[in-house]
Amino acid sequence: MSSAYVILFKDYADDRSQQFRIELNNYNENVVHSLAGTFQDCPSFVRYNIPKGHVVTLLDNVTTAKFPFLDRAGRVYDIIGDGEEHDVDLRQFNMNDCVSAFVWRIVDLSQGQVFLFQGADFTGARTALFPSEWQFDKDHSMVEWYINDRLSSIKWQGLFDTVNMILYEHIGGGVSFQNVGRGQGEVTN
Repeated sequence: MSSAYVILFKDYADDRSQQFRIELNNYNENVVHSLAGTFQDCPSFVRYNIPKGHVVTLLDNVTTAKFPFLDRAGRVYDIIGDGEEHDVDLRQFNMNDCVSAFVWRIVDLSQGQVFLFQGADFTGARTALFPSEWQFDKDHSMVEWYINDRLSSIKWQGLFDTVNMILYEHIGGGVSFQNVGRGQGEVTN
């Protein structure tokens, strides 16, 4: 894992910009690491190369939440490794100048991924859910998540035929959306 890195850039995604390099092997897995005193609230761009199945979650707030729960984490952006180098413009995901912490972990991506977007047409803040991290046949609250009451569009990919997610308006009921599952799909608004 010596080549697993995330580089946070302040203004540009190149050497002209101030940057902070995160080598994953220097940080404990499943622990929230604060950027206070180093590069807090600075990044606008990210360059990364992390192995398949590794996920680095950039957080708006430092939190003590146990992942995958995002209680009080604020806006988040999940970097999902595939072993290739990629660049991300955080401005496209409403994460410009607000990254305060990060956590990394290994996720079984074989069960698929669900992306929740703040804006219609897959815009704004994005929250990723990985079914392999969640206990099935149990309701999970998103009340203290940034995306709560802000969710406008959804994309999903690679979900097992046996996976079906129901999103509820309120804990215990209300309006529900039951069509997230079985392969891939999207709802633009």
